[in-house]
Amino acid sequence: MPHIERVSQNWSGTPGNVKSVLIVGADSTIGRGLLAAFEATAISVWSTSRRNRGPGPRHLLLDLSQSTDDWMLPSSPVDVAFLCAAVTSQAQCESDPEATHEVNVEKTCALAKELTAAGTFVVFISTSLVLDGQTPYANTKQSINPQTIYGRQKAEAEQYLLGLGDAVAVVRFGKVIAPGAPLFENWATDLRAGKIIHPFSDMVIAPVALPFAVEVLRRVAQMQCPGILQASAANDITYAEAAQIIAKNVGADPALVVPVSRLQTAGLFSPRHTTFDAEGLTALGLVSPPSARAFGHFSSMHLARDESLANSASAASSIPLLFPPRT
Repeated sequence: MPHIERVSQNWSGTPGNVKSVLIVGADSTIGRGLLAAFEATAISVWSTSRRNRGPGPRHLLLDLSQSTDDWMLPSSPVDVAFLCAAVTSQAQCESDPEATHEVNVEKTCALAKELTAAGTFVVFISTSLVLDGQTPYANTKQSINPQTIYGRQKAEAEQYLLGLGDAVAVVRFGKVIAPGAPLFENWATDLRAGKIIHPFSDMVIAPVALPFAVEVLRRVAQMQCPGILQASAANDITYAEAAQIIAKNVGADPALVVPVSRLQTAGLFSPRHTTFDAEGLTALGLVSPPSARAFGHFSSMHLARDESLANSASAASSIPLLFPPRT
Protein backbone atom coordinates (compact mmCIF):
# COMPACT_ATOMS: atom_id res chain seq x y z
CA MET A 1 0.00 0.00 0.00
CA PRO A 2 1.49 3.41 -0.95
CA HIS A 3 2.41 5.71 1.90
CA ILE A 4 -0.28 8.30 2.65
CA GLU A 5 0.57 11.17 4.97
CA ARG A 6 -1.64 11.41 8.03
CA VAL A 7 -2.02 14.62 9.99
CA SER A 8 -2.39 14.29 13.73
CA GLN A 9 -5.18 16.13 15.55
CA ASN A 10 -6.75 15.14 18.83
CA TRP A 11 -10.49 15.25 19.31
CA SER A 12 -12.87 14.52 22.15
CA GLY A 13 -15.45 11.84 21.63
CA THR A 14 -19.18 12.49 21.71
CA PRO A 15 -22.12 10.28 22.65
CA GLY A 16 -23.33 7.90 19.96
CA ASN A 17 -21.77 5.52 17.48
CA VAL A 18 -20.26 8.12 15.15
CA LYS A 19 -17.65 10.32 16.75
CA SER A 20 -15.64 11.38 13.70
CA VAL A 21 -16.20 11.76 9.98
CA LEU A 22 -14.06 12.48 6.94
CA ILE A 23 -15.55 14.30 3.94
CA VAL A 24 -13.44 13.68 0.84
CA GLY A 25 -14.23 16.38 -1.70
CA ALA A 26 -15.67 18.92 0.73
CA ASP A 27 -15.81 21.58 -1.99
CA SER A 28 -18.24 19.54 -4.11
CA THR A 29 -21.96 20.27 -3.91
CA ILE A 30 -22.76 17.35 -1.61
CA GLY A 31 -19.46 17.74 0.23
CA ARG A 32 -20.25 21.35 1.13
CA GLY A 33 -23.66 20.32 2.39
CA LEU A 34 -22.20 17.55 4.54
CA LEU A 35 -19.49 19.83 5.91
CA ALA A 36 -22.00 22.48 6.96
CA ALA A 37 -24.28 19.88 8.55
CA PHE A 38 -21.59 18.07 10.52
CA GLU A 39 -19.75 21.20 11.63
CA ALA A 40 -22.96 22.22 13.40
CA THR A 41 -22.70 19.08 15.57
CA ALA A 42 -20.28 17.82 18.20
CA ILE A 43 -18.85 15.31 15.73
CA SER A 44 -15.15 15.62 14.90
CA VAL A 45 -15.08 16.66 11.24
CA TRP A 46 -12.19 16.23 8.85
CA SER A 47 -12.42 17.37 5.24
CA THR A 48 -10.31 17.32 2.10
CA SER A 49 -10.00 19.51 -0.96
CA ARG A 50 -7.90 19.21 -4.08
CA ARG A 51 -7.51 22.99 -4.20
CA ASN A 52 -6.06 23.94 -0.83
CA ARG A 53 -5.71 22.75 2.75
CA GLY A 54 -8.23 25.18 4.15
CA PRO A 55 -8.16 27.27 7.32
CA GLY A 56 -7.56 24.61 9.97
CA PRO A 57 -5.59 21.44 10.72
CA ARG A 58 -8.58 19.24 9.92
CA HIS A 59 -8.93 20.65 6.38
CA LEU A 60 -6.53 18.57 4.33
CA LEU A 61 -5.15 18.57 0.81
CA LEU A 62 -6.09 15.50 -1.22
CA ASP A 63 -6.14 15.47 -5.02
CA LEU A 64 -7.22 12.14 -6.48
CA SER A 65 -5.42 12.97 -9.71
CA GLN A 66 -2.09 13.16 -7.90
CA SER A 67 0.19 10.47 -6.51
CA THR A 68 -1.02 8.73 -3.38
CA ASP A 69 2.27 9.80 -1.79
CA ASP A 70 0.91 13.34 -1.76
CA TRP A 71 -2.37 12.52 -0.07
CA MET A 72 -3.13 13.65 3.46
CA LEU A 73 -5.51 11.86 5.81
CA PRO A 74 -6.22 12.05 9.56
CA SER A 75 -3.52 10.43 11.66
CA SER A 76 -6.10 8.20 13.37
CA PRO A 77 -8.92 6.34 11.61
CA VAL A 78 -12.30 8.06 11.50
CA ASP A 79 -15.60 6.29 12.01
CA VAL A 80 -17.17 7.24 8.68
CA ALA A 81 -15.78 8.63 5.42
CA PHE A 82 -17.90 10.14 2.65
CA LEU A 83 -16.35 9.85 -0.81
CA CYS A 84 -17.74 12.88 -2.63
CA ALA A 85 -14.73 13.74 -4.80
CA ALA A 86 -15.16 12.85 -8.48
CA VAL A 87 -15.10 14.19 -11.99
CA THR A 88 -18.84 14.41 -12.61
CA SER A 89 -18.85 16.21 -15.96
CA GLN A 90 -20.07 13.78 -18.59
CA ALA A 91 -18.40 15.88 -21.27
CA GLN A 92 -15.04 15.72 -19.50
CA CYS A 93 -15.33 11.97 -19.03
CA GLU A 94 -16.08 11.58 -22.73
CA SER A 95 -13.21 13.81 -23.84
CA ASP A 96 -10.59 12.46 -21.41
CA PRO A 97 -11.61 8.96 -20.32
CA GLU A 98 -8.16 7.91 -19.11
CA ALA A 99 -7.61 10.85 -16.76
CA THR A 100 -11.14 10.72 -15.40
CA HIS A 101 -10.92 6.94 -14.95
CA GLU A 102 -7.85 7.49 -12.78
CA VAL A 103 -9.85 9.81 -10.50
CA ASN A 104 -13.27 8.17 -10.58
CA VAL A 105 -12.11 4.56 -10.40
CA GLU A 106 -8.45 3.86 -9.70
CA LYS A 107 -7.69 6.44 -7.02
CA THR A 108 -11.17 6.34 -5.51
CA CYS A 109 -10.89 2.57 -5.06
CA ALA A 110 -7.36 2.87 -3.63
CA LEU A 111 -8.58 5.41 -1.10
CA ALA A 112 -11.58 3.30 -0.12
CA LYS A 113 -9.34 0.27 0.36
CA GLU A 114 -7.02 2.29 2.60
CA LEU A 115 -9.90 3.61 4.68
CA THR A 116 -11.76 0.32 5.12
CA ALA A 117 -8.52 -1.45 6.05
CA ALA A 118 -8.21 1.05 8.91
CA GLY A 119 -11.72 0.24 10.15
CA THR A 120 -13.58 3.19 8.61
CA PHE A 121 -17.09 2.77 7.22
CA VAL A 122 -17.08 4.25 3.71
CA VAL A 123 -20.07 5.94 2.06
CA PHE A 124 -19.58 6.23 -1.70
CA ILE A 125 -21.66 8.77 -3.64
CA SER A 126 -22.84 7.30 -6.92
CA THR A 127 -25.34 8.12 -9.65
CA SER A 128 -28.45 6.94 -11.43
CA LEU A 129 -26.33 6.83 -14.60
CA VAL A 130 -25.02 3.38 -13.65
CA LEU A 131 -28.43 2.23 -14.94
CA ASP A 132 -29.84 2.60 -18.45
CA GLY A 133 -32.89 4.58 -17.37
CA GLN A 134 -35.38 2.30 -19.08
CA THR A 135 -37.21 1.26 -15.90
CA PRO A 136 -39.14 3.64 -13.64
CA TYR A 137 -38.66 3.26 -9.88
CA ALA A 138 -35.66 1.00 -10.41
CA ASN A 139 -34.68 -1.09 -7.41
CA THR A 140 -31.23 -2.12 -6.27
CA LYS A 141 -31.55 -5.47 -8.03
CA GLN A 142 -31.73 -3.74 -11.39
CA SER A 143 -28.76 -4.77 -13.52
CA ILE A 144 -26.23 -2.04 -14.07
CA ASN A 145 -26.15 -0.94 -17.70
CA PRO A 146 -24.48 2.47 -18.00
CA GLN A 147 -24.82 4.33 -21.29
CA THR A 148 -22.11 6.93 -20.71
CA ILE A 149 -18.42 6.82 -19.83
CA TYR A 150 -19.14 8.60 -16.55
CA GLY A 151 -21.78 6.01 -15.72
CA ARG A 152 -19.40 3.16 -16.59
CA GLN A 153 -16.71 4.62 -14.35
CA LYS A 154 -19.10 4.94 -11.43
CA ALA A 155 -20.40 1.40 -12.02
CA GLU A 156 -16.84 0.02 -12.04
CA ALA A 157 -16.04 1.83 -8.80
CA GLU A 158 -19.27 0.56 -7.24
CA GLN A 159 -18.42 -3.04 -8.03
CA TYR A 160 -14.95 -2.76 -6.54
CA LEU A 161 -16.10 -1.00 -3.40
CA LEU A 162 -18.96 -3.42 -2.78
CA GLY A 163 -16.34 -6.18 -2.97
CA LEU A 164 -14.66 -4.69 0.10
CA GLY A 165 -17.43 -6.15 2.24
CA ASP A 166 -19.69 -4.76 4.92
CA ALA A 167 -17.64 -1.60 5.44
CA VAL A 168 -19.08 0.15 2.37
CA ALA A 169 -22.39 1.74 1.47
CA VAL A 170 -23.08 2.94 -2.06
CA VAL A 171 -25.65 5.75 -2.20
CA ARG A 172 -27.05 6.54 -5.63
CA PHE A 173 -28.66 9.89 -6.32
CA GLY A 174 -30.20 11.22 -9.48
CA LYS A 175 -30.05 15.01 -9.49
CA VAL A 176 -29.21 16.92 -6.31
CA ILE A 177 -30.26 20.57 -6.42
CA ALA A 178 -28.45 23.17 -4.35
CA PRO A 179 -28.64 26.96 -4.27
CA GLY A 180 -26.16 28.36 -6.73
CA ALA A 181 -26.47 25.62 -9.36
CA PRO A 182 -25.63 27.63 -12.51
CA LEU A 183 -28.31 26.30 -14.87
CA PHE A 184 -31.23 26.85 -12.53
CA GLU A 185 -29.89 30.08 -11.05
CA ASN A 186 -29.45 31.50 -14.56
CA TRP A 187 -33.01 30.52 -15.40
CA ALA A 188 -34.29 32.25 -12.27
CA THR A 189 -32.27 35.37 -13.04
CA ASP A 190 -33.58 35.52 -16.61
CA LEU A 191 -37.16 34.87 -15.55
CA ARG A 192 -37.04 37.64 -12.96
CA ALA A 193 -35.73 39.94 -15.69
CA GLY A 194 -38.56 38.99 -18.02
CA LYS A 195 -36.35 37.06 -20.41
CA ILE A 196 -37.38 33.92 -22.27
CA ILE A 197 -35.64 30.65 -21.40
CA HIS A 198 -35.50 27.42 -23.43
CA PRO A 199 -35.42 24.29 -21.24
CA PHE A 200 -35.61 20.77 -22.65
CA SER A 201 -39.06 19.28 -22.91
CA ASP A 202 -37.81 15.72 -23.41
CA MET A 203 -35.14 15.26 -20.74
CA VAL A 204 -36.21 14.16 -17.27
CA ILE A 205 -34.88 14.36 -13.72
CA ALA A 206 -36.14 13.21 -10.32
CA PRO A 207 -34.37 15.85 -8.25
CA VAL A 208 -33.93 16.14 -4.51
CA ALA A 209 -32.81 19.19 -2.59
CA LEU A 210 -29.35 19.21 -1.07
CA PRO A 211 -30.64 19.18 2.55
CA PHE A 212 -32.57 15.99 1.80
CA ALA A 213 -29.50 14.35 0.23
CA VAL A 214 -27.45 15.33 3.27
CA GLU A 215 -30.02 13.84 5.63
CA VAL A 216 -29.99 10.58 3.67
CA LEU A 217 -26.21 10.40 4.00
CA ARG A 218 -26.28 11.32 7.70
CA ARG A 219 -28.67 8.45 8.40
CA VAL A 220 -26.63 6.01 6.34
CA ALA A 221 -23.60 7.05 8.39
CA GLN A 222 -25.46 6.55 11.67
CA MET A 223 -26.92 3.16 10.77
CA GLN A 224 -23.85 1.99 8.79
CA CYS A 225 -25.90 -0.25 6.54
CA PRO A 226 -23.70 -1.80 3.84
CA GLY A 227 -24.73 -2.31 0.24
CA ILE A 228 -26.63 -0.11 -2.18
CA LEU A 229 -29.16 2.56 -1.21
CA GLN A 230 -30.96 4.76 -3.74
CA ALA A 231 -32.63 8.14 -3.32
CA SER A 232 -34.66 10.15 -5.79
CA ALA A 233 -37.76 12.29 -5.90
CA ALA A 234 -41.09 10.53 -6.05
CA ASN A 235 -41.63 11.53 -9.68
CA ASP A 236 -39.77 12.40 -12.85
CA ILE A 237 -40.23 15.86 -14.33
CA THR A 238 -38.85 17.36 -17.51
CA TYR A 239 -36.45 20.27 -17.41
CA ALA A 240 -39.27 22.34 -18.90
CA GLU A 241 -41.51 21.41 -15.98
CA ALA A 242 -38.69 22.29 -13.57
CA ALA A 243 -38.46 25.68 -15.26
CA GLN A 244 -42.19 26.21 -14.81
CA ILE A 245 -41.82 25.45 -11.09
CA ILE A 246 -39.00 27.99 -10.81
CA ALA A 247 -41.05 30.55 -12.73
CA LYS A 248 -43.92 30.10 -10.29
CA ASN A 249 -41.60 30.35 -7.29
CA VAL A 250 -39.99 33.60 -8.47
CA GLY A 251 -43.33 35.08 -9.56
CA ALA A 252 -42.45 35.18 -13.27
CA ASP A 253 -44.75 34.91 -16.27
CA PRO A 254 -44.94 31.18 -17.16
CA ALA A 255 -45.09 32.17 -20.83
CA LEU A 256 -41.38 33.02 -20.56
CA VAL A 257 -40.67 29.27 -20.44
CA VAL A 258 -40.42 28.16 -24.07
CA PRO A 259 -39.42 24.49 -24.23
CA VAL A 260 -37.17 23.00 -26.91
CA SER A 261 -36.12 19.45 -27.74
CA ARG A 262 -32.84 18.01 -26.53
CA LEU A 263 -32.44 16.62 -30.05
CA GLN A 264 -31.28 20.09 -31.04
CA THR A 265 -28.17 19.46 -28.93
CA ALA A 266 -25.94 16.60 -30.06
CA GLY A 267 -24.36 14.12 -27.68
CA LEU A 268 -26.70 14.33 -24.70
CA PHE A 269 -27.74 11.01 -23.19
CA SER A 270 -31.25 11.21 -21.84
CA PRO A 271 -32.65 8.35 -19.75
CA ARG A 272 -36.37 7.74 -20.02
CA HIS A 273 -36.66 7.44 -16.25
CA THR A 274 -34.53 8.56 -13.30
CA THR A 275 -36.70 7.56 -10.35
CA PHE A 276 -35.68 4.92 -7.81
CA ASP A 277 -37.90 2.80 -5.64
CA ALA A 278 -38.24 4.04 -2.07
CA GLU A 279 -37.26 0.87 -0.19
CA GLY A 280 -33.93 2.23 0.99
CA LEU A 281 -35.43 5.53 2.10
CA THR A 282 -38.13 3.72 4.03
CA ALA A 283 -35.46 1.81 5.93
CA LEU A 284 -33.97 5.17 6.92
CA GLY A 285 -37.30 6.56 8.12
CA LEU A 286 -37.66 8.84 5.08
CA VAL A 287 -40.00 9.11 2.11
CA SER A 288 -39.34 10.26 -1.43
CA PRO A 289 -40.18 13.97 -1.74
CA PRO A 290 -42.05 15.44 -4.71
CA SER A 291 -39.74 16.82 -7.40
CA ALA A 292 -41.07 20.35 -6.97
CA ARG A 293 -39.64 20.55 -3.47
CA ALA A 294 -36.10 20.52 -4.86
CA PHE A 295 -36.69 24.03 -6.20
CA GLY A 296 -38.32 25.49 -3.10
CA HIS A 297 -35.29 27.66 -2.34
CA PHE A 298 -36.32 29.89 -5.27
CA SER A 299 -39.48 30.83 -3.41
CA SER A 300 -39.53 33.72 -0.97
CA MET A 301 -41.36 31.40 1.39
CA HIS A 302 -38.45 28.89 1.30
CA LEU A 303 -40.71 25.92 0.71
CA ALA A 304 -37.83 23.45 1.09
CA ARG A 305 -36.87 24.54 4.61
CA ASP A 306 -35.53 21.38 6.20
CA GLU A 307 -35.94 18.25 4.12
CA SER A 308 -34.84 16.06 6.99
CA LEU A 309 -37.98 17.04 8.92
CA ALA A 310 -40.37 17.53 6.04
CA ASN A 311 -39.65 14.07 4.67
CA SER A 312 -39.47 12.04 7.87
CA ALA A 313 -41.80 9.08 7.68
CA SER A 314 -42.88 9.98 11.20
CA ALA A 315 -42.05 12.82 13.55
CA ALA A 316 -41.63 10.15 16.21
CA SER A 317 -39.21 8.12 14.10
CA SER A 318 -37.43 5.22 15.76
CA ILE A 319 -34.16 6.81 14.61
CA PRO A 320 -32.92 9.06 17.44
CA LEU A 321 -31.36 12.48 17.09
CA LEU A 322 -28.56 11.41 14.82
CA PHE A 323 -25.77 13.68 15.93
CA PRO A 324 -25.74 15.93 19.00
CA PRO A 325 -25.59 19.66 18.26
CA ARG A 326 -22.43 21.58 18.99
CA THR A 327 -22.65 23.29 22.38
